[in-house]
Amino acid sequence: MENALAYARVSTKEQAEKGLSIPAQLKAISEYASHGFRILEEYVNEGESAGLQIDTVKVGNS
Repeated sequence: MENALAYARVSTKEQAEKGLSIPAQLKAISEYASHGFRILEEYVNEGESAGLQIDTVKVGNS
C-alpha cells in the first residue's frame, strides 16, 4: 500500500455549489485511495483565491 496525502481546494463559491465542495472532494479522494493508497493526512484550502494568499489547513489524520 502506498502512502498519500489528500488535498482539497475550492476557490470560489460557485465551485462549492456545483458539487465540488471540500467534503465532496475528500470523499472522492478517499474512494480513489481505497484502491491501494493509505491517506496519511488531509489538507484543505478554502476561499476565493483570485490574487489572495490562502493558507492551507491540515484537517487531521485519516
